[in-house]
Amino acid sequence: MEIAAGAKQRNRTAATIVQDASGCILFNYGGRDGDLIKLSFTRNPNFQPPSLEAHVSRDMEGELWIEAKQVRLAAISAATCSRAR
Repeated sequence: MEIAAGAKQRNRTAATIVQDASGCILFNYGGRDGDLIKLSFTRNPNFQPPSLEAHVSRDMEGELWIEAKQVRLAAISAATCSRAR
């Protein structure tokens, strides 16, 4: 019973982080390489983090590659562009 409750809590926490951080990143199309689509992302300077967890994702920059045929994440490279608070 405790294991199931812990899993539910982790799922709620993950969903909250994704929801809170949904406006923190700006995406730009970076082109294609075969079946891969490159998207570059930078922080949204107008984003106001609603939670402590969203503060970390607020300062992320990087790029991700999407496999176009299956619409799946193929690779991601990201780093914080300033010190997390």
